[in-house]
Amino acid sequence: MSKGSWSATAVDSTVLDADTYRAEIALQHWSGDEVYLGFGEAAVVGEGIRLSSGAAYIQISDHRARLAIHMICDTAKTASGGYQTA
Repeated sequence: MSKGSWSATAVDSTVLDADTYRAEIALQHWSGDEVYLGFGEAAVVGEGIRLSSGAAYIQISDHRARLAIHMICDTAKTASGGYQTA
């Protein structure tokens, strides 16, 4: 599925910049700890959409697909994955 890759840490990580032409995005979690997503604003641990470890993925096809995508892990943890846009 992946055409790109992302990594997130315990600090808010912008994993994809905003793109007004992006209609859809699929994000997949490959390894590491669970990660929380923020759309257009900083991600917060325990809030928003959570991707757990182990091949979890989410497909976004509404206005949020065009926003900057942020991710964050809990304290001293990391996670990685991939994305594909359309």
